[in-house]
Amino acid sequence: CTVKELLEAGHDAVGFEMQPTLGGVFAQSYEGLQLTSSSLLTSFGSFSDGSESSPTLWSCGQYLDYLDAFARHFGLNEHIHFSTRVTSLRRCEASGRWVLRADPMETPAGRSQRGSPPAPAVGLEAEFDHEFRRSDACASYSPIVGGGANACILHYIENNAVLKDGDLLLVDAGCELDYYASDITRTFPVNGRFNPEQRAVYEVVLDAQRAAIEKTAVGNYWNEPHDAAVKAITRGLRKLGLLDGSLPRLIRDGAYRQFFMHRTGHWIGMDVHDVGDYKVGDEWRVLEAGMVTTVEPGIYLSNSRKIPKRFRNIGIRIEDDVVVTGKGPDVLSKGLASDPDEIEALMHSA
Repeated sequence: CTVKELLEAGHDAVGFEMQPTLGGVFAQSYEGLQLTSSSLLTSFGSFSDGSESSPTLWSCGQYLDYLDAFARHFGLNEHIHFSTRVTSLRRCEASGRWVLRADPMETPAGRSQRGSPPAPAVGLEAEFDHEFRRSDACASYSPIVGGGANACILHYIENNAVLKDGDLLLVDAGCELDYYASDITRTFPVNGRFNPEQRAVYEVVLDAQRAAIEKTAVGNYWNEPHDAAVKAITRGLRKLGLLDGSLPRLIRDGAYRQFFMHRTGHWIGMDVHDVGDYKVGDEWRVLEAGMVTTVEPGIYLSNSRKIPKRFRNIGIRIEDDVVVTGKGPDVLSKGLASDPDEIEALMHSA
């Protein structure tokens, strides 16, 4: 909705959520939210009309006046497209974050994410939404809750199929708290037990993720975690009989791409796919302490006749959020089970 529509609806406070990758500002109404003008000036940094001496609670009209002045100052149009400017400011700011907090509630410091017993996918999606919202967070993207063949669709978001005994369930869901996003994926057996083929493929993906996380270290190039995952997945698919040929040639020819067709990670922070270059010139970017990336290898075996029947409709992805540190990779989501034995034990204890 537009700012004008919010005003006409009689809302007194308006919060603006920044979406730099989409190139604009989107308005959303919040009841009882406080927005301090000093936080705005801190966030934008390079623009001030010189009128601020101490934090004040702005009305919606005052806020709009500020945005109008901001737009005029930078020669922007009425839609305020300023993704490049915001991206630059965000890369260099230290702690100037939007101060948008429900008064008098304080945002919880921690976050837990848990699943539920097998259920129709739409019900399971609702469980995640409920868990996020009750903890003062929200979904950071449209979740993927796909069972069976739907787990092989990378961005499946219908989430309305009935989960079937014997299928795998892939859940890709993350929450946003205080304007920072998470992006986590786990794959579960619907009936609580992996069959031999499912477990074999799952262990290949888990080995690939562990190899990639190990390479998510200071001084390594951005592409090294992906290369490690590709090598582990290609070796595993070859061992399972799904690929045939020498390991170096299979990797060189990209034979794995029919089953693993996406990159192993992306930047994450104030957006799920956060700003930042992956290359500097023609070279992959060097990983530095403080960078945060996802690590999410996967294998997707569709219902194709080219795939042995016992392996069909197996879609597996394991995704965690990892901080690059001087002491090695720090997996932020390490509290969530990923070992197949732990997953089975967790499901049978539910």
